[in-house]
Amino acid sequence: MEVNTARVRLLVDDLRTTREKKGTGFLHAVSNTGESTWCCLGRASHLAAVAGLEISRVMIDDGNGFSHEQFGELAEELLCERVMEWYGFSFSDPALLTSAGRNIRASSWNDHGPRGSDGDSHPEDDFTSIADGFERTYLQEREDDETR
Repeated sequence: MEVNTARVRLLVDDLRTTREKKGTGFLHAVSNTGESTWCCLGRASHLAAVAGLEISRVMIDDGNGFSHEQFGELAEELLCERVMEWYGFSFSDPALLTSAGRNIRASSWNDHGPRGSDGDSHPEDDFTSIADGFERTYLQEREDDETR
């Protein structure tokens, strides 16, 4: 499957500029206070839908005033198949290259952060370094090739 660089660029730009709060455990969650949080893969799913990809979007209430959004037909906590194909990713949880040269799954980076030189994970407050990971993994070499 070939990566759609224009669509990945949209994702990278969104992750760098969104004012949405980063959350963990769900693609998109809304608390009983109305606070909305997103996973980087939730942002990817949201962008695909806003750009016109026809996928279902359903908010599921847990009965305690907390709800989370489901994208696609299955109760997926990662990218649904249609979104994965829209970007050209081979996996529902893409592997990203960290600045240290390690591979880490997007959901793990979102929820736990990359491992530092001390061997521990370091969660991050926003999506900036994850955007760098998507760019490094899916765009940098391809965009460098296009300018040669």
